Amino acid sequence: MRGLVRLWLDVWSERQALQRLDDRMLADIGITPEVAAREAARTPWDVPVGRISGH
Repeated sequence: MRGLVRLWLDVWSERQALQRLDDRMLADIGITPEVAAREAARTPWDVPVGRISGH
């Protein structure tokens, strides 16, 4: 269970970091501001399937 909570916290932190990137930084990684906003708005427990495999 701790591993799953750790994963949620990691995902939340990554989404918060994504939200802080400016348009130029997002363009550098190939993500539009709209896609970044959608991803940042997802809940922490809405984890991409590939990230769950070890839990």
